[in-house]
Amino acid sequence: MNLDDLKDRIKADLQRTLERLEENSTFVSLRDRYESLTPVMQKVVVGGACGLLVLVLLMIPYGTYDSSNVLIAEFESKRSLIRDLFKVQKEVNETPEIAMPPAASAVKSRIESDLMNAQLLPEQMKGVSVLPPANSELVQATQNEAVVEVNLGQLNLKQVVDLGYQFQNISPSVKMKDLVIQATQADPRYFDVVYRLLVLKVTPDEAPAAEEPAKNNRRGRR
Repeated sequence: MNLDDLKDRIKADLQRTLERLEENSTFVSLRDRYESLTPVMQKVVVGGACGLLVLVLLMIPYGTYDSSNVLIAEFESKRSLIRDLFKVQKEVNETPEIAMPPAASAVKSRIESDLMNAQLLPEQMKGVSVLPPANSELVQATQNEAVVEVNLGQLNLKQVVDLGYQFQNISPSVKMKDLVIQATQADPRYFDVVYRLLVLKVTPDEAPAAEEPAKNNRRGRR
């Protein structure tokens, strides 16, 4: 279809539309009323109709703009929520799992080994003992296996810090509960120190899952 044919088709459609309007009683009545108006009133009617048409045309993009703002706000809210979820998931994935705690006797042996490596004098080592579980500000007695108490004397400040650092890094499940420091009576330049370490109680979540296949294997053998 060329351009001339398209023009002819448009003209024919317009002509049919006008003919239908001519046959419409409402249109004929409105036209008669319009023609009966004075020229000034006709201009007023034409101006009002044009203004109404312009208003309708302006309302279309405004409605689209308003709805787009609502959609953008909803998108921003969901995007922020998704970012928060990814952030939480990343933090959960980066959180190290709590290692199974060593036995209190193993912690005591490790501390005694650290004290030997520190080359302390016999009079500086007053003893390492394992005490029953005890409450602390953050951990209840039911949440720890035991308390390992290290009693040392006549330490200089560097030894106090170094030994405390070593004890704190024995295991992620061994936490410093108390650190009591007092100046040595014989020589205030040195300190008598008591370290108390909590051995946390950690229940392995994998234990039930590991036992289930074993039961299934025994059933299979039967």
